[in-house]
Amino acid sequence: MSIQASIAAAVLPIAAYLFLLRQSDRFEKESIVNVLKHFFWGALGAVFLSLLGGKMYSYLLEFFIPKGNHLYFIESIYLAPVFEELSKAVFLIFTVRSRVIDYETDGLVYGGSIGLGFGMVENFFYFLLFGSNPQDWITLVMLRTLFSALMHTISTASFGAFVAKAIYSPRRYRIFYYTAGIILSISIHFIWNLSISFEFSYYLGLTYMALLISIFITYFLHQRSAERKIIIEELKQECDAGIIPYNHILILSSKLKDSKGWIKEEIRNEYVNSAIKLAFRKDQVKKIDRDIDFFKKEADFYRNRLIELLGSNE
Repeated sequence: MSIQASIAAAVLPIAAYLFLLRQSDRFEKESIVNVLKHFFWGALGAVFLSLLGGKMYSYLLEFFIPKGNHLYFIESIYLAPVFEELSKAVFLIFTVRSRVIDYETDGLVYGGSIGLGFGMVENFFYFLLFGSNPQDWITLVMLRTLFSALMHTISTASFGAFVAKAIYSPRRYRIFYYTAGIILSISIHFIWNLSISFEFSYYLGLTYMALLISIFITYFLHQRSAERKIIIEELKQECDAGIIPYNHILILSSKLKDSKGWIKEEIRNEYVNSAIKLAFRKDQVKKIDRDIDFFKKEADFYRNRLIELLGSNE
């Protein structure tokens, strides 16, 4: 199929997925710049690293296993999940250092963005190189868009969620979360590659992915609900202290925060962001065992900013 058609088929659905993924983080959307950084790491950096690592290891394997179907099977089933998931996951180390991850939903968004970038590039090459006729090409586009690209999204998003869990857990648990996360992401990838490598298990693989997508959506919604509870609990204390009005709690913890009329429009976005950040920072202080002063200072900053904003609203 033509390059133009392959580019369109690879880019447009993935762009829609990326938009929906970011929008799904209801309470504190990650900046477009940060999301795109992760997306392009998946599309460029992770693709390059995985190809480099895979080629180097394949070169070594050729000393022991002759080229052919057996070597190709080992590379695609066993090596690809390891090198691809490690290459995608490595960028999240920098994400942790930048302190932009607050909760599991953030890890899901950033990890999922990396996976979408990787899946987009992989899809492009498949669309360009395979599909001997228009009908086969359309089938390939549908299957890879609905399943393979989302596998990359979910596998790396899963690691991102474990990274977020590790950040705000006691130090002694962090290695466990990081290890469990990368094992899970590789396992998700491995099971998918294995299931679609045989004709007898192909439809089982599609069923597996449909189940995985359902689990991912359910978990995302669950984490979003958990964030809402944190916002309500932590901001109630601010209401009790007379910092913010009681009627703002239900607004700040729902879609109503995006509506107009309940506060001056020129301060609404900053007020919402400051209130949610305050709630998250207060909750994080209870969970972490390092950098406590940093999070306390952040909480104080957002509390004082809320007081200033409400003063200008009168």
